[in-house]
Amino acid sequence: MGIDVKTVRRVKKGAKPRKPRASKLDAFKPLIQELVVKKDLTATRVLREIRALGYQGGYSVLKEYVHSIRRRSRRRPHLRFETEKGKQGQVDLSTYTVDFRGQATEVVCFSMVFGYSRWQFIRFTQAANAHSVCHSHVLAFEKAGGVPHEILYDRMKQVVLESYADHVVFHPLFAALVKHYGFKPIPLGRV
Repeated sequence: MGIDVKTVRRVKKGAKPRKPRASKLDAFKPLIQELVVKKDLTATRVLREIRALGYQGGYSVLKEYVHSIRRRSRRRPHLRFETEKGKQGQVDLSTYTVDFRGQATEVVCFSMVFGYSRWQFIRFTQAANAHSVCHSHVLAFEKAGGVPHEILYDRMKQVVLESYADHVVFHPLFAALVKHYGFKPIPLGRV
């Protein structure tokens, strides 16, 4: 049942259950609910807002509370769809541990897939920073011989710095890349 043996003994003996301890979050819960439910802010943004008002607690407890009060979206099955030539691409990052000269080394896989042709560009790097991600875009565009009209992204920190209900703030280096190549970045999901 996932209950500590001492707790079972205490309840069996008739001891009163302990009252939950006060949390540093308690005084901020009404504001947190407003920021999460009405303004749709992420836990990171909420932390910044309540820290400015004197919150001294940690991020983990806040993140857990935000998760408990956020409206749950119903997950729909993923439907495969086709796009027109040159219309859409998608970028993802994933981490792997590889054996490099007998030593376990973490690497990051940059992947760009074009929706119409399913053409894929893959590049492994040791860094997962904005410079590496932007450089990988340039290499992918050169290899493909062009740039799709729009590219879909999870809200990775190398692309999206801040998320709001109605807009996002892109990393300045990534924003410069978008301006130079003229594609439309489309951030998906939540942070």
